[in-house]
Amino acid sequence: MHKFTNYVGIENNFSKSRVVARCDKNGNILETYMSVNQARKQGYWNALNVLTGKRKMCKGFIFKYLD
Repeated sequence: MHKFTNYVGIENNFSKSRVVARCDKNGNILETYMSVNQARKQGYWNALNVLTGKRKMCKGFIFKYLD
């Protein structure tokens, strides 16, 4: 069962986003994003495909979750 958020700030399982890191080819973290959507807004449209294993890289970078 999923929890819903109300105006008093009860925990919400739907809105928990995972922190995403943009890394170089050697795995060094270059930048972090609070969600995949934030990375997409910065122009990394295929970041989700890298995270799910459908692609190896997006614009020459590797993306991974930091949790």
